[in-house]
Amino acid sequence: MTKESFEALLIIKLEDFLSLIIEKNSDFNASLKKLYASNVYELLKNEETKMWQMSNYYLFDMLENENNDNAQ
Repeated sequence: MTKESFEALLIIKLEDFLSLIIEKNSDFNASLKKLYASNVYELLKNEETKMWQMSNYYLFDMLENENNDNAQ
């Protein structure tokens, strides 16, 4: 996949994923901060991890687990 194709795909993936986070948390700013501060986001940005192929629900569970682990 070309870099341009991946970047276009990532934008769409992040938009859908962020919508799910907002749906669950109901706060745009907090959801955005939660996503961009996460390891899940870092993995999504890397094409080689293939995380962009995962469902948004799976990614959301990963994000929640990461936040729970950080809270402890």
